[in-house]
Amino acid sequence: MAKLEVMPQQAIIDSFKGTIDFYLWMGIPCARKWPFIPPYVRSPQELATHEAFAWAAANWNSLSPEVVSAYNETAQGSSLSGRDLFVKSFISDYFRESQWYTPPPPIQYLNDLLDVSVPAPSDGERLTWEADTITWKAI
Repeated sequence: MAKLEVMPQQAIIDSFKGTIDFYLWMGIPCARKWPFIPPYVRSPQELATHEAFAWAAANWNSLSPEVVSAYNETAQGSSLSGRDLFVKSFISDYFRESQWYTPPPPIQYLNDLLDVSVPAPSDGERLTWEADTITWKAI
């Protein structure tokens, strides 16, 4: 930023259009180089995903209408568009099985299960396992 003694005439300002920005700051005439674009340094993570992002962005238009519709429906209620969700899922493996499904814990003590009596359910009842009491219950 350069402070000026007086604001130049409009003809001078117009001749520098696109290269120098003339403005008032707290009543002081100033000038600055315009536009100023700060240098952007890409992070290693951004560089690592660049090829995947480029592929996903380029191939969104080649998806079938059914797949595009599915991505758009899945993205509803979130801040993402269907296209954003497609790119995110491709880059981060967003739809992997463990992302959405948590398997039940494995049975740790098989002997405990073998020694438990199992009631015979009546019509319309079903069996449930009560882990805290280590019993089967018909409900």
